[in-house]
Amino acid sequence: MADFEFAYNFMAPQEWNQRQHFSTDPADPGGATNYGITLTTLRGIGSLGDLNHDGVVDIKDLTAMSESDAKLFYKTRYWIWDALADDILAAKCFDIGVNLGAGTAVGYLQTALRTLGSDIAADCRLGPATLGAANAADPDDVLPALCRIQGTHYLNWVAASDARVKFKAGLLARAGDIPVKGRA
Repeated sequence: MADFEFAYNFMAPQEWNQRQHFSTDPADPGGATNYGITLTTLRGIGSLGDLNHDGVVDIKDLTAMSESDAKLFYKTRYWIWDALADDILAAKCFDIGVNLGAGTAVGYLQTALRTLGSDIAADCRLGPATLGAANAADPDDVLPALCRIQGTHYLNWVAASDARVKFKAGLLARAGDIPVKGRA
């Protein structure tokens, strides 16, 4: 069973860019963000997003969010990687899923496995075939393939708008970063 705590500790500084947890960068299409969670995402979970219990999910709830609130959110909404045998591969998939969506992360994992010879479907679903292929593969082969796929995604995203160029270096660093056991 993959280790959520390890995955979270890898993802967290990636998601809030190792600077501050709250951001309102006008160039960020996500808008106001706290611990990597946007106001739109917080509103999307309905009354659970009403962290200050005033009956409205708004910027006040986003700024009131604690890291423990965010951690619970990530675990319940994005942690689907328990059945992966390798903690490092699970952490990388989790990070991709938090940033790009869990289905996208599964699809990228499937694509990486297919480039290594697996005949699994690339259907963005984390089922027994994908888990079996991932657990049978050598993570040292899968991880670089995942990094390349993630990096290509970011390059395409940045190329779509001049305003995104400022994010390029950080996104490519994120794509190339592979979790290391023993690193917090």
